Amino acid sequence: MSDKSCSICGVTENLQWHHLHDNKLDNVVVRRKENYVEKENKDAGWCGNVERTSKSVLDALIDLTILSKTNIMVNSPSSFLKTALLLRKING
Repeated sequence: MSDKSCSICGVTENLQWHHLHDNKLDNVVVRRKENYVEKENKDAGWCGNVERTSKSVLDALIDLTILSKTNIMVNSPSSFLKTALLLRKING
């Protein structure tokens, strides 16, 4: 068993939730996502074309809070990642 843990937030079926959960990896904490951001217009791209339900916003805030309390590996220019880093800085 490792003395370090890995958190996986916002798990979707595409990430094979059952594989992660059923293998009971003792150093992996998985939070399954229940609500998603969707496209307003299914035929258009994502930019400026999102529908956010209040439940999807709450899910995102939970993920951001968890991520902000971890050792974040910066590997993306993601605005979500940047927000988690900002929360971490604010909360010390």
